Formats: sequence, C-alpha cells, structure tokens
Amino acid sequence: MNTFPIDNGSYDIGPGLGPLTENIFIRNEEDTYFKEEKAKVLKRNPQDHYCTRALDEVIMENVLMFLLQQYQLEGHSPNLIKKGVTPERNFDYFMQNIQEDLCIVQRKGNKNWLALAHVAFPSRWNPVDRMGQDFNTIHNPVPSAENMIKHGDKIVEACINKGPFERWAWGLYPTADLNFHPEDNETVFDEEPNEIFFRSERQCIVGLPNVDAFLFTIRPFIMSTDDLELEQKQELALAIAGMNEEEQAYKIGDDDLKVKIINRIMN
Repeated sequence: MNTFPIDNGSYDIGPGLGPLTENIFIRNEEDTYFKEEKAKVLKRNPQDHYCTRALDEVIMENVLMFLLQQYQLEGHSPNLIKKGVTPERNFDYFMQNIQEDLCIVQRKGNKNWLALAHVAFPSRWNPVDRMGQDFNTIHNPVPSAENMIKHGDKIVEACINKGPFERWAWGLYPTADLNFHPEDNETVFDEEPNEIFFRSERQCIVGLPNVDAFLFTIRPFIMSTDDLELEQKQELALAIAGMNEEEQAYKIGDDDLKVKIINRIMN
C-alpha cells in the first residue's frame, strides 16, 4: 500500500476516487496503539468525536451489518458485537476496536448531509460542526475545491451507486499525534519548526444504494519527514512550493514559514 499520495510534485484538490483494490480494515502491530488512543479520546470528550444528525435507524442497521460482514470476509474474527444491545451500541463497540474512523452521508431526494461521524482522529476539523452539512458546504472552506463542488451532486451519486472507491489526502503537522481535533490540539507550526510530520489519510468509500447512503472510513498514516526518502522529500517540497496563496494559508502558513518548512524537509 502506497501511503505517500503525491504525484508529480503537485498539490491537487479533487475527488481523487480510485477503485478499492485492497481490504478496508487494516490489522497489524499498531492495533493496540490505535485502540488505546481511541479510548483516551472518546473517554475525555465523546460528544466531540461521535455524533449524529437525522440519521435513519435503518441506515445504521445496514452499516453495522455491512461492517460485520466485511470484517469477517477479510479474515478477521467476527467477535466485535455484543448481544442484547442496540445497533448504536454495537456500532460504537465495533468502532472502538478497529483502527479506522467512519462517517455516513445520507441522502433524501436532492438533499444529502453528514448524518454520522465516529471520528477519534480528525485532521484539523470538528465533527460536531460538520454534522448536517451537505457535501458542498463541507468542502466550501477548502481552497481550489470549486470544480469538485461544481460536481458535488454527481460525486455523491457515484459514492452511493458506484464504487467502492479509495481516495487519499495529506497534510503537514507539528506532532505525530493521531487526534488533531481543533479543541484538543494545536495545529500551527512554531516559527522555527523543529520537526515536521507528514500525515496521509486513506478513505475507503462504500455505497449503500438500498438506503440511499454511503459510508467512508478514514485511517491516518503519520511519519516524520526526516524518514521520507529523498525523492519523496523532493516531491513534497515541490507540492508545497506550488501551492497558491489560499492553499498555502490553508495548509501551511505565510511565505516565511513555507520557506522554513521546505528547508527543514530538505535538510
């Protein structure tokens, strides 16, 4: 799995939907770490990381059924379920025992909205603020996303009735923390960045056409830019240098900080 999603040294904003060719769930030596970090986050501020808005109960049941079936299909033990509790409780239990976060987008007629977020490790966004927002509203703050927003309805349609898909996003962070909820973590770099972490996020998108919804999982990968290969450092530096003013302000900061970050990555 290639966790470095930068091609040709460019920073691109778009749906980036490719076919899902690998398993959704990642199970490896990091399982314990992810579970422990999720437990800390959800114990401290559960309402900031697990929230719903006008979620159809039938959709919850369908999502839970899909997750359990897929988990078993991928060769994992199907014991992430408790008897005699609600689908919501079982869903929460399941999510606390996997590495991935998950969101559900629901559609009725010509309206779509984020109906559920179980996100222990958001990357500079607040799940509570996004609840109930449609695809275009969620992406409005993202610089250079105009073309994606223009085709928002078609993208939602594809996510529901085509796929499954995989997409990647990336960013730079001052620490290796998994949780970058704006209420919990500083997102800005020091004037002289001592260390820079490259964070990529894998999203697996699965449509549920029978209930007019889709789910997407999010799994972050974090590494120090010191550990990148030289070619990767060069690609990353080119992508940062090629950002327009709005993209730079959104992802990096001012010109002075951009230069310092590029220099720090390449040294």
